[in-house]
Amino acid sequence: VMDGAYDNSEAYKLLRGMGVKPVIKPRRNARDDRGPPERCRMVRLIRRIGDEGWTRIVGYGRRWMVETAFPTFKRTFGDYCMAKELTT
Repeated sequence: VMDGAYDNSEAYKLLRGMGVKPVIKPRRNARDDRGPPERCRMVRLIRRIGDEGWTRIVGYGRRWMVETAFPTFKRTFGDYCMAKELTT
C-alpha cells in the first residue's frame, strides 16, 4: 500500500517484477488510458465507486498502521537496533 508519491510506471514495474499486487493511490487527474494496466484498472475502479469505496475495497485505509508502526519501533528500539538488512 503506497501513497500517490509512488504513482509512476517505475513503481508498478518494480512491484510487478517482485510479484507484488500494487495498491497505489492514483493522482486526482489520473487518466485510465495510459500507464501500466494495473494503474488503469485502479483509476477506472475509483471513477466507478468513488474514493471511499475504493479505499474500503483495496484496504488503502490500513496504510496508517504501517505509517505508525515503523516510527514506534524506531523510537522503542532505535539505539539498540543496528541491523542494515533483514536476515531470516
